[in-house]
Amino acid sequence: MHLPRPLYEAVPVIYIAGGLVSIALIERPFSLISAFLFLCASWMVWRMRKGYRKRQRALRTDS
Repeated sequence: MHLPRPLYEAVPVIYIAGGLVSIALIERPFSLISAFLFLCASWMVWRMRKGYRKRQRALRTDS
């Protein structure tokens, strides 16, 4: 399944927003763990995309 490009690019921002809103609104400790995991997922997605795009750029310039 492919997402439209604007939605695909916004996924890390949506994860960050979800995590921050959860931290702000939820008081239960186990729910805070979930919010923290949202933030970690956002960071991981951002790092994977950055690494992939960096490798793709390097391959294009080497050719």
